[in-house]
Amino acid sequence: MNADAPNRSAVRPVEKPTARQRVTFPRAARLLKHADFERVYKQGRRHFSSHMTVFYLRQMEGSARTGFTVGRVLGGAVERNRIKRRLREAVR
Repeated sequence: MNADAPNRSAVRPVEKPTARQRVTFPRAARLLKHADFERVYKQGRRHFSSHMTVFYLRQMEGSARTGFTVGRVLGGAVERNRIKRRLREAVR
């Protein structure tokens, strides 16, 4: 046996990583209903970029409510869902 070789019995087993905890917005911080989105579209402000339009509505409460819609022009369902996940993470 080689003296430089590690002792196999002394090697710790590889620990499996724990499942990543899902961090979500509280329900009070989300736009959930169609009427909520419609209010933001009609009464809110908007900013345009080459790939996206951002709608927002300022409220006096100080607590922000967030919701995302991504149009079909940006890709298929998989791509749109990926975009929404990244936007949610950026806001978090």
